[in-house]
Amino acid sequence: MALSGSLNIISTQETGNILTRSFTVPADVSEDDPYYAQKGTTVEGYYTESIIVSSSYTNSYVKLRQANMWVNMEEGTDTGSFNLECQYRVYGSEVSKSADLNNYLLERTINTTWDIDTDSNIFTKSYSTLKNELGADTLTDV
Repeated sequence: MALSGSLNIISTQETGNILTRSFTVPADVSEDDPYYAQKGTTVEGYYTESIIVSSSYTNSYVKLRQANMWVNMEEGTDTGSFNLECQYRVYGSEVSKSADLNNYLLERTINTTWDIDTDSNIFTKSYSTLKNELGADTLTDV
């Protein structure tokens, strides 16, 4: 099972530029706030600049690399939620994937929930999630 078609993936990329930002810590900040010692003063913060990048892939081949399921337990209870992590790779084509598994253009992970009442096949759920997240209107099952 795999997906084939056109993709447009939008992501963020760090530019390497360090920017500063000044902000005033309120005078009534609580004692457990990390800026409590600076209450009522102006503080400079530093962060790395990021830009939005759009990458287009035409006639690509999307293959599930791995799928992991785990339970996120709620502290102090016997209940939790089931989660599914779908790691996938985008190849230039099925031929390029067949020639070399490591010749991929992009590798990413998508997380989703697992409903024990309706979900039963991890691969079907993974590919359905990939198709919905990446573009159901531009990808087909192959």
